[in-house]
Amino acid sequence: LNTALQRGPVMVGIEWLNSMFDTDANGVIRVNRRSGVAGGHEFVISAYQPASGLYRMDNSWGESWGIGGSAFFRTADLSWLRSQDGDVT
Repeated sequence: LNTALQRGPVMVGIEWLNSMFDTDANGVIRVNRRSGVAGGHEFVISAYQPASGLYRMDNSWGESWGIGGSAFFRTADLSWLRSQDGDVT
């Protein structure tokens, strides 16, 4: 993911959990591993912020979701989600 991201935005596919439909006030996606799988979802990772350990994801659900249609994954959460048969394109 990080290598591909150095060249530009990256498509990521993961299982989408029920807890992930909402973000916190800072736009960070809540990943509760016990909340159950809602389905699968593909989105774009457009940036990584090493200082904060956050990946910026751009979603297709419109500007009313997250912060203007984007949100953030914590590194540990995105790594775990990818380990659950996720993909990077």
